[in-house]
Amino acid sequence: MRNHQPCGRSGCSEPGVATFGAGTLCSEHFLVASYEVLEHLDRMESSTRGATEAREAKRVADECARGVLEVSLNAAELSNLQKARLLDVLLWASDIPSGSRDSCFRVNARGNGAVTQSSKKLTGTW
Repeated sequence: MRNHQPCGRSGCSEPGVATFGAGTLCSEHFLVASYEVLEHLDRMESSTRGATEAREAKRVADECARGVLEVSLNAAELSNLQKARLLDVLLWASDIPSGSRDSCFRVNARGNGAVTQSSKKLTGTW
């Protein structure tokens, strides 16, 4: 990935740091694309996925995980928020094949720093 290709999103002048889908993306666009695809996979009930859909979900989740590694290794500088979002993508991607996304908190996908509670199983004061 060290061939210094620009981000594949139109209008973006940031350097590409990860391959995702058919293109090269900067760290911010990689995170946005990862959240979009993981949210789509998360909405699909794992119990209703056929064998083909399950394999495709695993392939996409693996691609997200590999992309996290590429961003981590190739990005010149990452903020703490970007690091947290990369970790969230990695953890979320590892849950997709089993369909067990029961994480209590998740960094807001829009990157505004908001942390949201996503499970109703928790009770009590935090």
